[in-house]
Amino acid sequence: MLWEWETGKKIAEFHSSADSYWSVALSPDGRRIAAGTGESTVVLWDVASHQEVASLTVAAQIFPVEGHLRFSPDGTALIFGGPDYWKIWTAPKLPGQG
Repeated sequence: MLWEWETGKKIAEFHSSADSYWSVALSPDGRRIAAGTGESTVVLWDVASHQEVASLTVAAQIFPVEGHLRFSPDGTALIFGGPDYWKIWTAPKLPGQG
């Protein structure tokens, strides 16, 4: 779920097939949210539509609970860093993005 900081009002709720999420990152422009699951994937949603736009594989032996998930400062990359493991993806674009 995503809440407005000042009021505590729920803005959006995001769903996928994952049972649990261990790390979360919001893109610098606020248009995408990514969450590392307990199933070695990172799920990416469009904040405006609340729709899942990508599911990215981390690695069979690494779980997002063991690492950190971040967007690059310019929002073009999504980075997962764990113990002895790094994964960098080009952040998938949303519909309507150049």
